[in-house]
Amino acid sequence: MSRATYHQKARHTGPFQEVTYTDAVKLLEKSGKKFEFPVAWGLDLQKEHEKYLVEVRFFPPAGFPSSSSSCLTCALSRLSVRV
Repeated sequence: MSRATYHQKARHTGPFQEVTYTDAVKLLEKSGKKFEFPVAWGLDLQKEHEKYLVEVRFFPPAGFPSSSSSCLTCALSRLSVRV
């Protein structure tokens, strides 16, 4: 499936999940997972943090392979992190 098709599916497979920056940081801190980059309020979220939020906390839509980087991009486009 092409990247454009993934983006179309991501836009049309249900509502967006939203999480505030503060709640995202709290979720990451409570996860107990060891990340390469530190998690603290005021620091930028890194790709590994976003990936955890998408793949573990806010599941990607069915049919999107979790190991695909284009899947991560689509899933991230469905996750709105508000500051």
